[in-house]
Amino acid sequence: MTKTKAIQKLLAANRSEIAIRIFRAANELGLRTVGIYSQEDRLGLHRFKADEAYQIGENKGPVEAYLDVDGIVALAADTDGIDGTEDNAGALIGPDSLARAAALGLDPRASLAANDSYGLFAALGDLVVTGPTRTNVNDFRAVLVT
Repeated sequence: MTKTKAIQKLLAANRSEIAIRIFRAANELGLRTVGIYSQEDRLGLHRFKADEAYQIGENKGPVEAYLDVDGIVALAADTDGIDGTEDNAGALIGPDSLARAAALGLDPRASLAANDSYGLFAALGDLVVTGPTRTNVNDFRAVLVT
């Protein structure tokens, strides 16, 4: 029997009203919340609505701080093991994903604009392929900020 552990904390990698809405929903589900903020947002309400809040992007401007991807790893996947008609469950995004894409001559913005994240992550070797799980609980997103 597989042992599972319930989610206890939720990181909202958003700011302002969007983050506050995420925190409200998480609170209704009994989850603790974690927020991030830039130096310029240090007095923003979303910082104080979170159970925990951490400053990111030290010495960076308000936009650059949230785009500072060093130390951030994200997973986006579907629990049924496939994404629509594609054979992947999702993809893993790491601090070096953009640099590796650039080294291969890939343009992530163009791939996303063309709705071709599959092609981008396949070229990077970052697709998560599990095969069908025969479940469809929900989409899963996880972000680790180190």
